Amino acid sequence: MVSKFGRALSYKARLYCAYFSLGVQGLGAPYGTRYPHRTLPFAYALTDNVQMVNDLRRLWGALPGPGVVELPARVEAADEGTFLARLEARRLKAGQRSPQRRWLWVSRVESFKGTSILAKIAPTLPNDQFELFGPISGSLPDLGLTAPNIRHCGILSDIASSDFSTYDGFLFTSLFEGMPNVVLEMSQHAIPMALADVGGLRGTLSDASVMFVRHGQTVEESAANYVSALEGIGNLTTLELLVMVETARAQVLRRHSPTAYHDNVARIFSYGASDV
Repeated sequence: MVSKFGRALSYKARLYCAYFSLGVQGLGAPYGTRYPHRTLPFAYALTDNVQMVNDLRRLWGALPGPGVVELPARVEAADEGTFLARLEARRLKAGQRSPQRRWLWVSRVESFKGTSILAKIAPTLPNDQFELFGPISGSLPDLGLTAPNIRHCGILSDIASSDFSTYDGFLFTSLFEGMPNVVLEMSQHAIPMALADVGGLRGTLSDASVMFVRHGQTVEESAANYVSALEGIGNLTTLELLVMVETARAQVLRRHSPTAYHDNVARIFSYGASDV
């Protein structure tokens, strides 16, 4: 609609078109690769992550138009008492090192979420358990997830109220993202995270708060990078773990708390382009 009638519509209204990522080299032709050059002359490109802001400006920044704006996603923040209880549970867990570690994986179970990488990680760490939550696209064998230490545990109805204190860490293997909300939600659970270095995650989190993992040229290389990150989490001292998870929560709330979200909404939608 905007690409066809944007010139006329923009006379009477301020227009916004939302774009979240470019996908994996445009695989699947997501909207982020198909439409921005057609809508930017008439509408703001609205995104939730700084990486997409940079990509849009790099590819189409020379086009005339209102420009690109970022609205960081809103996270449901755990209250201070709840987080402190989770932090204490993490301290106790860290003091009870077990030869069999349990890793949490929460996402849609599909190829774009890095299931081929997970299929290589699990056999490399046969003493560890990998527990998956999320809807499955196809079946686990179809995705290569046949290792005996991989288990699908269903779908989480509410991440915010779930208890992840018995897990050693959260594993996120996605091949591409904008700003994955599940990572923001996990930051409220005092759980160490090994995250794919994709999308806008570095716009919120740093190497002090999570273990970032770069995808390699091959699935095997990527899997080896994740194994190193998981081993790195396992080798942290209790104090290092606690500092890491506290830092992750603080960094997420700085950009994604309800207050920050309210302020950004007011800034983006209530004022003129020069104030955005």
